[in-house]
Amino acid sequence: MSAIASGRDSTCALLVTGGVKCWGSNDAGNLGDGGTVNQNVPVDVTGLPTGVVALAVGNSLACVLTNVGGVEYW
Repeated sequence: MSAIASGRDSTCALLVTGGVKCWGSNDAGNLGDGGTVNQNVPVDVTGLPTGVVALAVGNSLACVLTNVGGVEYW
């Protein structure tokens, strides 16, 4: 794991591979897995480009910065 960030009800981890996994409350799509089912174990964030270098998690959303300067959020 390269970094970890928590919001009010969910947590995300930036992996050394540049991917992101999240877990916790998912009622507003907080986990980025395309669903709204709460998860007690980390799930992959779908649709992210490779090369994520930073992440932030808020109350109902998360965002990442990619190695080419792009920003993605869910």
